[in-house]
Amino acid sequence: MLFHKKIAGLEISPGQIRVVELTKVSPKPKLINLGSAALPVDVIKDGLIKDPDVVSEALKKLWRETGIKTKDVLLGLNNQYVVVRVANMPKSDPSQRDKTIRYQAQEYLPVPVNSVELDYLVIDEDLSGKPNEMKVMLVAGGKNMIQDHVNVIRKAGLRVMDIDVSALVLPKILTSDQKTGTNIFVNLCRDISVLVIISNGRPVLVRNMSVKLSKYFTTDSLDELKDEDISSMVQSMSGDIIASVNYYNDNYPGAYVNGIYMTGMLSQHERFIQTMNDDLGIHLTPVNPFEMLADSLNKTADIKNPGEYGIATGLAIRGLEGTQ
Repeated sequence: MLFHKKIAGLEISPGQIRVVELTKVSPKPKLINLGSAALPVDVIKDGLIKDPDVVSEALKKLWRETGIKTKDVLLGLNNQYVVVRVANMPKSDPSQRDKTIRYQAQEYLPVPVNSVELDYLVIDEDLSGKPNEMKVMLVAGGKNMIQDHVNVIRKAGLRVMDIDVSALVLPKILTSDQKTGTNIFVNLCRDISVLVIISNGRPVLVRNMSVKLSKYFTTDSLDELKDEDISSMVQSMSGDIIASVNYYNDNYPGAYVNGIYMTGMLSQHERFIQTMNDDLGIHLTPVNPFEMLADSLNKTADIKNPGEYGIATGLAIRGLEGTQ
């Protein structure tokens, strides 16, 4: 009998836990279960877990209430202790590449390299006019912060199979057509919102956005938003998007942004989306991650904002890659 691997994509953020459990079938991953749990706002602060017992108990309760069976988790992280940098480095022989990149990484990181878990992705080996250089995306997460999250998850009786930067899994929930060319993906969170520029399905630039949604409302209810709040958010986000596109064009002259996609909070807020479209002059498209999954219609019918599960779904899809 064919064995289908199951995994749960888990996002733990200030005020909220979200999980999506998938199994690998063809042609789309199959949705098994999903759910969310609210956390007191002071339990996670500035990327640190202040009360591990509260988080572990919330995880146990969430697993019970949703009926999730797998204990295998792919954890997504995006906080002040996660650093993503893009740098040009000397091109090296593949056999020496890992050593070379890790040796040079300190030059581009704002923290001691021995205080972080470091990973990297070579995103361009053929730089125009720079035949001896390659473009590398460095990903670093504070060791203590990572270990605290792993300990909490283990205390809940779960297993961390891998850890990824939340922003880097967002391309997983785009269709093949949406991945073509150069696109922008924005994920809006209460604490740290991120912008990712994607080139043919691969993330090539990741930036934390200046807008902080917690400034505008204290609960998940978007009814609190006033017109002046929306105007302020749009102004901030537009500035971030324009600055990121200009930076990208400096490195890749002539690149044209096909579209802007979004998940997270506000991705179903009509007034916000319309104001963004009017301000930028380009259509901003909300992404429903459940459209990438099989058997999701009945399980997700009551979810008002599917985009809030974008990261958890992307994590679970990434976790299934390479399984049989």
